[in-house]
Amino acid sequence: MPRNSNPTDETPPEPKLIEGKYAILAVVVIGLAGAIGGWWYRSQLQRRAIALWGLDAAELMQHAPRVELLKLTPQSDDIERDEENSVSFGDTRLGITERIDVSHSPGLVHLRHSLISDQSFVWSAPLDACQPRWPYALRFTDDQHLATLLVDFDCRQATLAERNARVSIKPMAKGLEVFVNEQLETSESRR
Repeated sequence: MPRNSNPTDETPPEPKLIEGKYAILAVVVIGLAGAIGGWWYRSQLQRRAIALWGLDAAELMQHAPRVELLKLTPQSDDIERDEENSVSFGDTRLGITERIDVSHSPGLVHLRHSLISDQSFVWSAPLDACQPRWPYALRFTDDQHLATLLVDFDCRQATLAERNARVSIKPMAKGLEVFVNEQLETSESRR
């Protein structure tokens, strides 16, 4: 006799189980919603930095296969312009006195992330309060493009030479300075 066919039988009915295909579909939908939400949240944390640097430069900062640390010095106007050994932006021209390949250096992954994170910059800082000398630069390059980010630790500022986009790097200045000093010390010890 089939179960529950007797009207006097008071056994509770078995609970309905979710069919497997619906459970899988629910997991996929939840996963997709989480991925879209995460992507949106991350893009909001990078919105201003990407707008400042430009999409192409921001992508280079994240993925360029070659990254160089450049030591810079002011270059006078009477010296012939040598694009290979100088950095120019606006009315400023700086000579490159040393190049250090930092493409595989420890900490570069974190530095790359910081350079496109809005939280790494003070957006309302007055930039004219200090006149940067730009002693260092990070140059991100692939086969066709380059992005040269000049930094000054005294003024805690950075500027992208190709766009002349300038910003306060106060929140990340100490970490960036430690990275640069480590690369300089490693380069000195190799000599």
